[in-house]
Amino acid sequence: MEDISNLEVAYAPPFASAMDVVNVVGNVADNVLAGRFTPVTADQFMDMWKNREKNNVFFIDARPAAAGRAVQEKHPDWHAIPLEEVAARVNEVPKDRPVAIICNTGLRAYDGLLVLARHGITDVVNSTGGLQAAIKMGLSV
Repeated sequence: MEDISNLEVAYAPPFASAMDVVNVVGNVADNVLAGRFTPVTADQFMDMWKNREKNNVFFIDARPAAAGRAVQEKHPDWHAIPLEEVAARVNEVPKDRPVAIICNTGLRAYDGLLVLARHGITDVVNSTGGLQAAIKMGLSV
């Protein structure tokens, strides 16, 4: 996996980003294999959400503020902490409970998970595919 993470892919701004998707896939896979990242499917995430009163999971929505706040207004145990604010608001995230983080597609939540890990919060799962995957499966918050 490290070879893929560090693969030198030609950088051509009109055709590819500075960090190619191949490198991103390698980084994610390396983090999964090393135990730094625990992915869950959208339906597993929604099952955790449905059973939140029993499982004591702290839920974070890493989408932009307006999207997360709309859900938080309906569900006070849904915590809208946009990716850009995770580091500044890390003290709001309990270290003694499991954490589940989600966003629209999974990328912002993955980045948020890495920020939390740098602050010692490691019992965190991320919903692969995010809320879009859940919606396609007919699930919602």
